[in-house]
Amino acid sequence: MSIMSKADMVEVENLSRSDDPSQAFLAAEEYMDSLHSIDLQSDNEMAHYFVATCLPRIIISLLKRSDLDEDVEERAYMFLESTLLFIARTIDCGMEQLPLLLDEIFMERSHPFYVNSRSPSEISEIGDADSGPEVFEDETRARRATFALRQPGRVHGRRGRGSCSEGRLIGNINAFGRFGGFRRLKDAIMQAADPSQIARVRNLLSPVFEVKEFLATDFLDWFMTVFHHIADHILLRLSDEDLKNEFRSINDIVNSLCGLYRISSSASCQEHIDKLKLELALKGLKSRYLERRLSGLGDINDLLDTLAGQMVGDNRGGQDGPCWADPEFMCGWLKANEVLEEIFVHNVHTEVLKRSRRILMFLSEWGELGEKEVHMMWESSLGKHESIEKLIIDLLGQVARHLRTVEALQGLLKLVTGLEPSAFTTQHIELVRRITCLMIQMEKKEGSTVDHFMGINILWNMIQDDFQFSLSEMHNFCLQCFVGLLELQECRQVRGEYFRRCVENLREHNSVPQSLMVMNGLFLAIAVKRKQPDVDWASFGCVQDEQELLDLVLADLMWYQGLPISSMDIDAGEEGLGPRYSRQEELQQRLSFISSVLELEGGSLKEQHVDCLWETLVKKAVNSTERDLVFGWLEGLLRCRWTRDKILPVLESLFAKHICTQDPSSISEVGFRLARYTMTLINSSKSWLADSDRNGDNGKVMITTTEQLVGTPFVWEVAVGARNQSVAQQAISFLNEVYQNLSSSLQPLRELMESKRHEFIASCMEHVQKAAGDANVKKMETRVSRCVWLLTSFLKEFEGNVASTKAQQQLLLRKHSVAAQQVQARAALQPLPDGSSVALAKESSVARANCSSSSGSDMTDPEEEREEREEVRKGEELQTNHTTSDGNGEDNRTIDSNVSGAENMVTEEGANQVAANRDVRMTDGCSKPRCSEADERSPHDILSQKYFDQIFRLLEASSGRVSAQVWDLVGLLPTNDDMLSSLRRLEPGWADSLAAAGLYSLLYKMQIVERLMAEDAEWRERFVASGGLAAVLQVMLGVVFEAESSTQKNACLAILLKLVSTILAADPCVTPEDEDNVNMADAITLEKHLKSNDDVKLFVHGLMKILAKMATATPALHTEREGGEKVVQYAVKLFTACAAADTRVLRYMFEFNELEGWLRTTLLLNRNQSIRLSVAKGILRMAWKQDGEWHTSFSLVDPANKGDGAGDPGVGPSSCPHPLLWLLSCLLSLASHVEAGSTTCGELFDLVNCLLIKSGHLPEQFAGDEPPGTRAERIDRLEKTWGSMLDSAGARLQARMYNHAIFEERGSEVEDRVLLGMLVTMQSLVMLRPALRHELGPSGPKGPGLVKFIYCDCLFDLPTVENHHKCGPPMCKMGTTRTAGFELLFTLVQDSKPAYNELLALLTVQHSKNEVRPLHGYRPTQLEKARCGFVGMRNLGATCYMNSLLQHLFNVHEFRRGILQAPLEQTDKGGSLMYQLQSLFGYLQESEKQFAETWEMCQVYTDYDGQPINTAVQMDADEFFNMLFEKLESCLKGTDQEHLLQECFGGKVVNQIICKEEVKVGDKVYGLDNPFKSEREESFYTLSLEVKHKRSILESLELFVEGEVLEGDNKYFCEEANCKVSAVKRVCVKQLPPTLILHLKRFEFDLDLMKKIKVNDSCEFPIVLNMEPYTRDGIERRERAQREGRPAPPTPRGLDTEYELVGVLVHTGTSDSGHYYSYIKVGGDGAEEDDGMWYLFNDTQVEAFDDDEIPAACYGGKEYVQDADGSCRAQAKSRTYSAYMLLYRQRRSMAARAQAKEADVKVAKANGVAPSINGGVPVPQEIMETVWSENIQLLRDKLVFDPAYLAFT
Repeated sequence: MSIMSKADMVEVENLSRSDDPSQAFLAAEEYMDSLHSIDLQSDNEMAHYFVATCLPRIIISLLKRSDLDEDVEERAYMFLESTLLFIARTIDCGMEQLPLLLDEIFMERSHPFYVNSRSPSEISEIGDADSGPEVFEDETRARRATFALRQPGRVHGRRGRGSCSEGRLIGNINAFGRFGGFRRLKDAIMQAADPSQIARVRNLLSPVFEVKEFLATDFLDWFMTVFHHIADHILLRLSDEDLKNEFRSINDIVNSLCGLYRISSSASCQEHIDKLKLELALKGLKSRYLERRLSGLGDINDLLDTLAGQMVGDNRGGQDGPCWADPEFMCGWLKANEVLEEIFVHNVHTEVLKRSRRILMFLSEWGELGEKEVHMMWESSLGKHESIEKLIIDLLGQVARHLRTVEALQGLLKLVTGLEPSAFTTQHIELVRRITCLMIQMEKKEGSTVDHFMGINILWNMIQDDFQFSLSEMHNFCLQCFVGLLELQECRQVRGEYFRRCVENLREHNSVPQSLMVMNGLFLAIAVKRKQPDVDWASFGCVQDEQELLDLVLADLMWYQGLPISSMDIDAGEEGLGPRYSRQEELQQRLSFISSVLELEGGSLKEQHVDCLWETLVKKAVNSTERDLVFGWLEGLLRCRWTRDKILPVLESLFAKHICTQDPSSISEVGFRLARYTMTLINSSKSWLADSDRNGDNGKVMITTTEQLVGTPFVWEVAVGARNQSVAQQAISFLNEVYQNLSSSLQPLRELMESKRHEFIASCMEHVQKAAGDANVKKMETRVSRCVWLLTSFLKEFEGNVASTKAQQQLLLRKHSVAAQQVQARAALQPLPDGSSVALAKESSVARANCSSSSGSDMTDPEEEREEREEVRKGEELQTNHTTSDGNGEDNRTIDSNVSGAENMVTEEGANQVAANRDVRMTDGCSKPRCSEADERSPHDILSQKYFDQIFRLLEASSGRVSAQVWDLVGLLPTNDDMLSSLRRLEPGWADSLAAAGLYSLLYKMQIVERLMAEDAEWRERFVASGGLAAVLQVMLGVVFEAESSTQKNACLAILLKLVSTILAADPCVTPEDEDNVNMADAITLEKHLKSNDDVKLFVHGLMKILAKMATATPALHTEREGGEKVVQYAVKLFTACAAADTRVLRYMFEFNELEGWLRTTLLLNRNQSIRLSVAKGILRMAWKQDGEWHTSFSLVDPANKGDGAGDPGVGPSSCPHPLLWLLSCLLSLASHVEAGSTTCGELFDLVNCLLIKSGHLPEQFAGDEPPGTRAERIDRLEKTWGSMLDSAGARLQARMYNHAIFEERGSEVEDRVLLGMLVTMQSLVMLRPALRHELGPSGPKGPGLVKFIYCDCLFDLPTVENHHKCGPPMCKMGTTRTAGFELLFTLVQDSKPAYNELLALLTVQHSKNEVRPLHGYRPTQLEKARCGFVGMRNLGATCYMNSLLQHLFNVHEFRRGILQAPLEQTDKGGSLMYQLQSLFGYLQESEKQFAETWEMCQVYTDYDGQPINTAVQMDADEFFNMLFEKLESCLKGTDQEHLLQECFGGKVVNQIICKEEVKVGDKVYGLDNPFKSEREESFYTLSLEVKHKRSILESLELFVEGEVLEGDNKYFCEEANCKVSAVKRVCVKQLPPTLILHLKRFEFDLDLMKKIKVNDSCEFPIVLNMEPYTRDGIERRERAQREGRPAPPTPRGLDTEYELVGVLVHTGTSDSGHYYSYIKVGGDGAEEDDGMWYLFNDTQVEAFDDDEIPAACYGGKEYVQDADGSCRAQAKSRTYSAYMLLYRQRRSMAARAQAKEADVKVAKANGVAPSINGGVPVPQEIMETVWSENIQLLRDKLVFDPAYLAFT
């Protein structure tokens, strides 16, 4: 034997892949020649290696090649022949690789060697060979036999084949046969007589089957004698275990045998094939394994489908060709082998039942399914699970239609009726219905007999009261089936009988609702058949007429209402213990039937009927729901055209005696709807109301046609007194409708309309007067509020009607200025020709009140200052005066309309149609309208002239809410003539009336004054002359504004400020045309109105107090809408204008005692940025003016010397210091004392910097007419004062910066505004005062200078392991503060060599480490962790399952603490799973990087074989969870944390078996009230729940604890009682864990597809989950209540059983591939579910998540997506992403978690471990140092690679 080593064989393999593998072929051939079967059967290792590894590699490499030369190809073919010879010699040696290698050579379709062969075919050499089956037995003759040839009649399924390739393949087949290969292969098969050799048989058959299309028929006839051997000795002797484990091999053998046998010449081959398949299918069906049973049943069904196809002429057959078996054979075979018994008796299963339908249909179609089989199926459904019972009953219903005799159907029907009522299901009822339909159809064919209607009678008995179903739904379904059957035309002969039974029930008050529904169904059936609504009930012979039937129903209704009432009657029991129908349903059915009777011609309601119904059903109603039911029914009668006429004769009595006598305060919406409709019908029947389609949109508008309407007083009472707000609103709307719309046929229309308005208003005011005397304050305010609402809606409704009507005469609507608080527009509306547009005159300029309140820091625009002074001059922000001309050329004043454009111009809310407004002319409330006596009086005028005083008194007497409503109403009315005339004449005492007036009265009068001043210049002069300013100032600074601010106070104060501005700016020489061009500062004349200094001082200090008051007001009152911003804007404008006009204002401001406090209040303490900005702008304008004389009027002494100008030669001794100096001094002092963390200091620092810039230009202003010496002396004094102030400010600011606490946090976007302001201010100081660079910049003996402080402390300090808090160094972390720091640093080193040298030294140290970053484009900011502060995990390929689950476990605080505190052995920490988990948790908690590395964790986490997990292979998250916990239990065993997993996630379930029969255990007897229980506890970490067909996990949990009934043949053997008993087997939760993990079964094995699939069904889960109903205690509590006959108690809430959702692990994808990610709630240690925040953890990505998106992101189910073609069609597609695991946290553990956090800090300090951050736990020191060494490097890189730093360097 040739000897080859393993290395030689490897070399041969390599040579075989070369361009010329001839040497390899030769070496392999020599070695094959030296091998014999005995060598392969021995332990020759090299021989085995050659056959198993080397030779297959050479052959496969050869067959894949298509690039061989022709001569090399010929050599390769010879090598294949040598290989075939070797295989033929040794194939019987037992090595499995030989037949596999032969199969590989014969597998032509995948080998380029055959497909691209260029050698000639050898088919021609076969022509002279011997033929006949016998030649294959003789070795000599077989050498010349034909084994394969081209078969024209066979289908060649191989593509891309040429003649050369077929020839090569056929040549190889013949060569193998002639070498004796097929003979030895057959002998090897015949020697396999044991099922254990099934795999070898499959391998031996596979090469033959692979080339079956080329095999000769004679050869097949000889070879297929193996068929019966394999069938008898192997396939039919297989055990259940063999069927389960070798099913793939079995299928391959059967397919190979059948495929080969079918193309042989045997005439009985198909018969043998079919019988073999049937025997194997039966063997599978009898297996105890479900998969094999389903497979066997599927094979039988396939054969039946093939047979059915042949019977209808489809001769194509099934997968394996035509079928031999006929129906007779199949029926006999199915019965002989008891296939139905296997399905329905032995080991019944739902999946088997689902697939048995085909067999049942086949037997029933051929008449072989008889009474015996039906009884067997029925018996198999009894005592089985609900799912099994449902399937069998459904199958019985399907086969029933094939039962051919009435007797068979009756027998099945009797089986069903033998059940107990409580055992019925909807499937049983449906079965009865189907059988009944079949029997009725047979009656049509066979003749009438009572037995055919047996099913109807059964259903009738089942719907009676004495037949108690377990659920009310089944009763309803049964009733529906019964009525449906009676409606059939075939049942018309029995309708009369059942109608008679219904009438008897009605007379005996038995089963009334059911009977009424049956009669109603009969009524509808007959009416439809006759195509008319009229039915003669007497035709059934039970009653005389419809009236008698109606009397019977009414009598029964009275009887029912007289029965005693219980809670069970009201709620209707669901479990069959109480009434079948609730009280409401009982009444509903009776009332519905009355409606049906009234639709007939003979029935009608009498007055006594109505009285009785109302007394019984309304007055004695149990609750409001019952009353609403009756109200709705009555309304339905009135609206139905068939029943309306039957109730009209008694309608007035019903309305007057009953409806209007109800309590208006308690009437419901349904009740009022009935009252309104009844009132409408009554008045319409009297022709007092009519309908008119006025709007053109089919909307009916009620038009009154008389002055008196029935029911109006009742509607008034409802509108005013109804407790239901919606009802009151409907009543108010109805009253407006009635009173506003009069028919145009009434004459005189104008007088009648005015009379109706008087009537409406008088009724309202009468109700107001009545309400005022009510002792109940709450009730009084409600009624007054309703009356005001009535009046307001009436006025607005009137305005809308007028605006949409083309009136012939002008109607003047006069209003008070309701729009004074908003931006104004003025309009004049007048009658114009049709088609004309609305005449709208808008003011050319709108108030610019918001200009100064816009956000920003630019406060230095002098043009803006001038414009604002001009605006204040005459109070033009809100009022201008324009006129328009009407059609007669007259000028008409306009009124203020609350509009923002051309849409709404009539009322405060605006009319709905702009075009209609052309018919209304409106005037303001102060102008007297010019109208004739014939003009119509509007309701506005009526209210104003007659009831104004009464309405106005309500303003002061009512609460805030009612007063606000009344004020809105007053604004809709014309200005009161008395007040207007009194103020217009300025009667004596008018000023005192202002001071004594209440708030609303004052506001009203001020609005009048405001308008009069804007309209009449003469009146303005008289007002000023009569002491108007003093009066206004007295009010403005009076006690009324000492109280807290409010909307009305702000509005009043705004007007007062405007008036003061107007008075102070008054100048008779200025015409209105020049007002916009006048400087307000020039026009203000304080001397004229405020002559004494005390008056001016009082005025100035008053303005400052107002500003301070508004700054400290409630933030809600700061808004533009509430008037706070306007007050500040007007006050600041007036203040700045007065200061610019009179320098005394600034002096008195300087002398204000609390000046610095005032600045702090207005600039720092105020939370409103708009107000802060307005004040800052005002201060800037007061401090600086572009006027040289203005500056020379102030002294330049030290601002600290108040009120003394001595020492300054340019001013008098009473002059105050320059405002720029003392304001800057105060503000600098304030800036150096701003508290750290202030968010309102931005405007302060901006103002300081603007003033510093202005102060640099102050010397330029002293260039007036002063002598040069005086000017120089003053400038010198200025520089000294100014320099001293800046030096002092710089020193204070430096000290403040050194003591400033770090505010900015890593990962946050909140900047330190205080630090930013100090840096910018310090830069301004240094730029203005260069000496500060030398004094403050470099370090010196006194300590470090600003250069080192800014560079180190502010910019480049790094945290340490001991100090790594979020607020750790450096101080500047945000881009704005760092940029400001660099700019200050650059300013400090300019022109200062010491400072520059120090900075250069710091830079040198910074870059002395000579570190290199190899990454191109390195950006450390991209490696930072997410802004939300959490660290992700790197996905190494397919490790998302690990990442998502470990993130959940990390965020379980107790588990994290336990893992990090677990002790470790000192040896080989790197290879320890616990150490790597600790390290990973340490990185997740402490790292500043974007993600943590997981490679080392994957290396130490090994599978069951000890190998590291494959990072490229996906794993199920639940499987990984279980494996991880097993390993952790092993790691923690014997340590202090041994019980960590159980304490965090461990719970207990108990498996219970509860006996349902009386048993005796020992001496104790257990009964139904105290059943015997057998319990076994199990621990769990997760609960696995079904999600398929479950709407929520609540249903899944119900299924989890539901259990199954063990009865019948499946009874439980109780060992303690030594007997079999019926029992319930279930699982319930005994002990709940702190963190509950629910595993949702999203993956299952599909038995039809025979593969794993994903369940994408929608399954909801609650945020808060109460587990009490699923615990043992909760279940037993409910069962105990049920046994005692009590209602189920409500589910208690407790910290132990209530859980909050804190995590969702989501899987997206399919069962084969996908991705895991998590949603986790972090925080929320409190008891409220809205605590904490949700985040998405998706490998390295971590971001915030909106928990409102949880349903869409986690529930699964379907989503609708738009078609790709852009059409509007949407397709429903399954969401592939859904929740896979849920984590719930116990409420009790949440409360304990906060305490644990405090303990962690103490433990960390005691052990010398750095305290953790981010709510974490102490981390081992070694891990902490490792993590923070990387963190510090990253943070340093972030600072060094900062673009601002690079720009600075």
